[in-house]
Amino acid sequence: MSFPTVGTCFPGNTGFTLVDNKSSARFDWSARTATVDLRECARADARAAVVRAVKFVVCMLALEGGGLALHASAIAKDSGSIARGIAFFGPSGAGKSTAASLNQHPWTVVSDDFTVVLPHDSGFSFYASPWSKPCSAPLDPREPVGLERLLLVQKAENNTISDMSPPQQITSVVSSTPTPPYSDAVAKQLLVNAGNLCSHVPVGTLYFSNARPIDYLWK
Repeated sequence: MSFPTVGTCFPGNTGFTLVDNKSSARFDWSARTATVDLRECARADARAAVVRAVKFVVCMLALEGGGLALHASAIAKDSGSIARGIAFFGPSGAGKSTAASLNQHPWTVVSDDFTVVLPHDSGFSFYASPWSKPCSAPLDPREPVGLERLLLVQKAENNTISDMSPPQQITSVVSSTPTPPYSDAVAKQLLVNAGNLCSHVPVGTLYFSNARPIDYLWK
């Protein structure tokens, strides 16, 4: 498959290979192509291998476009000319999907676990993901949702939100992106984009009980 140049390119990185479960994917940034080798991959694993490769390309395109992909579940609701939303991010098992699903009214789950965030107007927006669970809204993935807040989910007995210091914000965002910093150029761009995101969008910690909606916290 081939993919376009979105913005900042990484010309010094001629290629990168992902190998997993007898499949491999070779990415050539100079030629803007990706090749997935499924010859030794079981049929049941072939689709997952292709999805991994496509997600990696999406991660890199987001990075080139000034944004990034996050391990995040996002919710949105209509607010004038553009929908507004909140993204819950963090490691697997933290409660991102639960936090999103418990707040579907009046909000709508837009993406689950994989959320692309890009610069838009004077801030940042996220987009519906084709890999989300069936509970997600059937939104056009090309339509932006204005990102109003990023919340790092941590399990707790009660629902509360606390602020983070700027260094904590950047560190938590970078650690929650699936983009591997396989070169100095990519690692640097990750830090630049994360810093820009955190300077435009409030980032906090959500201590979440996994038991009840938290919509009242930002009415």
